[in-house]
Amino acid sequence: MFSIDGIYDDCYVINKSKFFSFAYPVFSEEEIKDILKDLRENFSDATHICFAYSLSSPRLEKADDNGEPSGTAGKPMLELLKKKNLDNVLIVVVRYFGGIKLGAGGLVRAYTTASNIVLDKTSVVEIKTIPKFKVEVDVSVGAKVQEFIRKNGGEVCRCVYLDKTIIEFVGEIDGLVKSMFPQCVIEQIGSENVCLK
Repeated sequence: MFSIDGIYDDCYVINKSKFFSFAYPVFSEEEIKDILKDLRENFSDATHICFAYSLSSPRLEKADDNGEPSGTAGKPMLELLKKKNLDNVLIVVVRYFGGIKLGAGGLVRAYTTASNIVLDKTSVVEIKTIPKFKVEVDVSVGAKVQEFIRKNGGEVCRCVYLDKTIIEFVGEIDGLVKSMFPQCVIEQIGSENVCLK
């Protein structure tokens, strides 16, 4: 799957209406809600704040016209994300009405153009979903297991020392860890999205 590497913005003006466009890499609905809340506060005097997003896991797509005629803003923005094969991306277009009506076709073109301008500025990156594991080992070998995970391309996320050492890591090396440390107990506890360079 492909996403973008950072936050981008731009502005498109047509018939005195200003369309401020923003593109964000996102991975959850909660993150999207926070971004939209901030934009609504920062652009509280805007005529419309329209958006579209596509999330990969779980698969979720949404488009919002925010008061524009149905299908003239959010839907064309979402179609653009699909056309560009982008996931985990939020596009927001903030419109300030300039006094001249654009008509339904003009609105579709304006929102598509504003979205296209900002997406053309982005750097596209490949996103891979990598499994996350929890390993339980004896305290005497905890440090060795951590070192082994790091040396073999895994990333240690968390380590807790109790009566056993509990290590959480991401990486597709669970079989390798189990074969090197057969006494460990290992289980998958989820996954994480990572950008491939």
